[in-house]
Amino acid sequence: MKKMMTILAAFAVAFTAFAVQCVAKTEDGGPCKREALEGRKLCWQHAKIAAQCQAVTADGTKCKREAVEGGKYCWQHAKSKPEAKKPAK
Repeated sequence: MKKMMTILAAFAVAFTAFAVQCVAKTEDGGPCKREALEGRKLCWQHAKIAAQCQAVTADGTKCKREAVEGGKYCWQHAKSKPEAKKPAK
């Protein structure tokens, strides 16, 4: 049984070597430790944040809507932002 656990542990280490780590930084400035989504550079949490509208609402809070595909702003804020016409890089 002990030999089987050692083999499984070695397999787990080898498997994680192929996993791509999220490239985002955490709130404290350290690297994110989550695995990136397949074919992407960000984990599920940071991909969701990146897809959020970047506008600030009238009351000073960040807009909670999702940005339009390829853009930085939601449907509503994209209308009022001249730079929103160009997709985000």
